[in-house]
Amino acid sequence: MAAREEERFVEDPFTDEEVLADAADYVRRLLANRRTLARRHERREARRLRRHRRMWKPALRMFTLTRLAMADLVREHGRELAQDGPLDEVSTALLLLWGHAARCVEGVEHSLAGGYVDDAQARARTVFEHAVMAHIIGEYGREPGSDLAERFLAHRLARLAKDIELQQEYPDPELSELPADQVEAVREQVRGFKDRWGEKFGQTYGWAHGLPGMGKTIKFEHLQQLVRTDHIRIHYRHASHLIHSDALTLFLSEVESPEGPLMAPAGTSFGLIQPATWSLWSLGWCTESRVLHSPLRADDGGMRSNKASWLVGTQTLLEATAAAFEATEDLAEQRADRDFERYLLPGWRGRAWARYLTWRDGGPPIRRHHPADEEPTASEPPPVSTETVTAVDTGGR
Repeated sequence: MAAREEERFVEDPFTDEEVLADAADYVRRLLANRRTLARRHERREARRLRRHRRMWKPALRMFTLTRLAMADLVREHGRELAQDGPLDEVSTALLLLWGHAARCVEGVEHSLAGGYVDDAQARARTVFEHAVMAHIIGEYGREPGSDLAERFLAHRLARLAKDIELQQEYPDPELSELPADQVEAVREQVRGFKDRWGEKFGQTYGWAHGLPGMGKTIKFEHLQQLVRTDHIRIHYRHASHLIHSDALTLFLSEVESPEGPLMAPAGTSFGLIQPATWSLWSLGWCTESRVLHSPLRADDGGMRSNKASWLVGTQTLLEATAAAFEATEDLAEQRADRDFERYLLPGWRGRAWARYLTWRDGGPPIRRHHPADEEPTASEPPPVSTETVTAVDTGGR
């Protein structure tokens, strides 16, 4: 029997010659097999994506159609606004908010198509923030004498001034600095804004000071209260855990298994309904703010019938998309339960099904011990099959 190699400890692994030599050999062997490793991963990922997209294709198609319908409505509305001359500040702010919200929703769609629910939920959170701000600007920016939209657009310079101060305090040679004259121009404009609207203008949501219910320091939850969306705060907070690192973030990625809690894989076929519906409803809210708070509306508040029909039609598509995602989510749950039960079948059928699931998911070999494979002793009862499974395919749940 070969003697066990004596362990060696190093203080600085990045300067130790033996460690550097072993690391170089490891990298060399890894690169020598890079094609095999990459192809193996690509085959597993391709099989997972085929299964995922085959199940969610109808719902994802409805998601795309609804998003495109909203884009067509805003595009046609923009053409009509352009005929009347330059956009006013309210229309400009609403257009910019809708444009970035639409980009985020497209990112949500690609994340859902790959099964990356956490990424989709984080993007849906951003879309919701845009929807809240669009509603506030559309609702209060059209009031007589209001300069809310002007403050919102000017606030970008206050945020830029904060970034310039941070970069000057902690310089990074890889980041290109603004010329000194541009930096001074930004600071001069921000000083003028603070003289006009007060020192609070430099805060994170300083543009919102003066609105009903706003205190000395404004947080996003105050904006939510203003637009009466407190019932969505729990979803917003849950999505915040997926963006900012904290202890709860780790537990949100756990799934239960016969072996105990496990970390969920990045790609999954469950949980798509919440980010999908949340992002689309938020984009629909941005669309409503863009169309309803338009200077094209009549003096009595009415809007053109074709735009009204188009807007109501997008809401119908939203409801149909939500129903499609809910139905597919139920189907995914049923298939996972069916696979789980068939996996626990006794005898050769259960072992064959386990091998099939291993091949289908492209995962490592699944070891399964069945009472028939071992001879129970007289001193202990035969083990129960459901307690002797060492790995169970839960379909990413």
